[in-house]
Amino acid sequence: DLVIGIAGKVIGHQYKSSGKPKPVGVTGLLLGSDRVIADCAASFAMLESEFPDLFVQLRYVSSHYPTTSDRGKFGVPKRDSADFFRDKARHPDRSLADWRSSEWKPLIEALLQASGLTEPGFERFFGRLEFALGASANAESLIPQDAAARAQINDLAHTLGDLVGRNDGRTRWTRRELLDALGWADRFQLRFEHRFPLG
Repeated sequence: DLVIGIAGKVIGHQYKSSGKPKPVGVTGLLLGSDRVIADCAASFAMLESEFPDLFVQLRYVSSHYPTTSDRGKFGVPKRDSADFFRDKARHPDRSLADWRSSEWKPLIEALLQASGLTEPGFERFFGRLEFALGASANAESLIPQDAAARAQINDLAHTLGDLVGRNDGRTRWTRRELLDALGWADRFQLRFEHRFPLG
């Protein structure tokens, strides 16, 4: 839904929000009819091919929250979906071999199969895939108390919505173009040009 390029990175964001968040299981969310793992893998592969020299990450953001009522129901005894997403967040750099040697092996094998990626591609993708579910996905909880910062975040949200909502066919904006649309000065730009005469 939104791709941000910053400091040698490309960070793709996929948003799924709901006015009535509900608990979701890892198999229903990632392997169910919406094919979230396959969609995320395809997005990751597309971003890697489009930006081969940059570090690509992917964030899946949803107001839905992991369930705890599927304990042992997806091939992992005594563990539930909330446990899995917690382990995934704690071990972002875990290798595919380490995932396979963990209790999550049955789930990892199913995710690998459904992703459509090769093993090296899946390892790279899964290590750079981040989930922000439930409370961690709630933007309101991340907004600082500082009134000026809140105003800037509000301006940014509205401007991004306006840019994306235009019917001009554009899908990319540079940092300078975004700052111009916001009416903000570039804090990294020189305020005064210093020229020193030679001779």
